[in-house]
Amino acid sequence: MRVNKFRVWDNIDKEMIEWEDIFEAYDAEDLFADPPHPQVVLMQYTGRKDKNGNEFFVGDIVKIKMCYHNIIGIDSDCVDKDGLGEALYKVIFLENLNQFCLELISWTKFKPRNQYMHLYNGEKVGNIYENPELLEGK
Repeated sequence: MRVNKFRVWDNIDKEMIEWEDIFEAYDAEDLFADPPHPQVVLMQYTGRKDKNGNEFFVGDIVKIKMCYHNIIGIDSDCVDKDGLGEALYKVIFLENLNQFCLELISWTKFKPRNQYMHLYNGEKVGNIYENPELLEGK
């Protein structure tokens, strides 16, 4: 069963607040307000972890080694045995499909066929708030 938890990016203090510390730092009304409070960006845990055991949250940036399957559009776990480079993806939630997935940001050698792919094994290399330079893709 997937654990529902969040982390928060604080737009004023420019810091990430982890799940354990959220309710010490913020009032629940601020976190779950509609419209959202301008100081906080709430990021949901996807229920998945990378190959190193790091949890994936919406807004994380994931590096995936490219292989033949990625380029022709088949999702699978593979290694860069063909030397096809790497791609960076951003973890997002697609409302219309009601699921977490990866959105392509950039690639090194060959562009993956799909703009979006299922959230599966990769390596978390940062997030869109603390590492905005990773968004400067091709």
